[in-house]
Amino acid sequence: MLEMSKIVIEAFMKQALSDLDTAKLLKDAHKYSQSIYHLQQSFEKAIKSVYCYCKMKYDRVPELTAYNDVVNFGHNTKKSTLELLITISMVDQKVLLKNIPPEKMNEPIYQKMTNQLKQEIFGYITKIENLRNQKETDLRILLKTYPSFVQEMYQKYQDNLSLIKKLEPEIIAKYNFSIKNISTRSHSFLIFVNSACLLYPCLSKMESVTRYPDKKFQHKNIELLNMDDVKKACDYIIKMLDGFIDIASKTVKEGR
Repeated sequence: MLEMSKIVIEAFMKQALSDLDTAKLLKDAHKYSQSIYHLQQSFEKAIKSVYCYCKMKYDRVPELTAYNDVVNFGHNTKKSTLELLITISMVDQKVLLKNIPPEKMNEPIYQKMTNQLKQEIFGYITKIENLRNQKETDLRILLKTYPSFVQEMYQKYQDNLSLIKKLEPEIIAKYNFSIKNISTRSHSFLIFVNSACLLYPCLSKMESVTRYPDKKFQHKNIELLNMDDVKKACDYIIKMLDGFIDIASKTVKEGR
């Protein structure tokens, strides 16, 4: 990739990191609704950075085209998250298959691995499509139960991380035929997907809900998101987002 092609990628990621830092400062200052706003912005920009990276590096899309794609996402967190995950899934398949030596492609063990890999990627995409069709929680209900909702998402995040950790030896064993980086990519991909799928319901539409008192919520939306128990929700989101951005920033920086 030419250095000039990283301008948009790095600009989005730099702002994602800045928004995350700002969110942490606002949380410590007990400005929870404003913290959530910047957490949503951080998540959105990190997604757009990785999307641009994948489209430009692997699909050879021009920088301007990739930039226009993410601009057209607007602040639709759900749309941008799912489009990114589908793109990453297809890229993961391409990259992993390229690591198989051409002369080995017709050997039974490699054919079996290729078919398994395609099935796994198809499984990821099916799950993502199910998320696309999932009915969103009514925001009026969500705001009243936001801390407990985020805690539920965080618990799922932790449970899934534990499961991924247990699966790691299996992943390594499955792909341990002179393709060392495959297990690392698969492990990171699982963590990345886990984080994204559990962050987006916590942050979807929060860019608008946190901006001003809205009559749809009897003008109480900001008040509800500034209550003391929202601090813990911010803590949970920050932990998930820290992990997500760590993988995202390494991906665009190191070309994983």
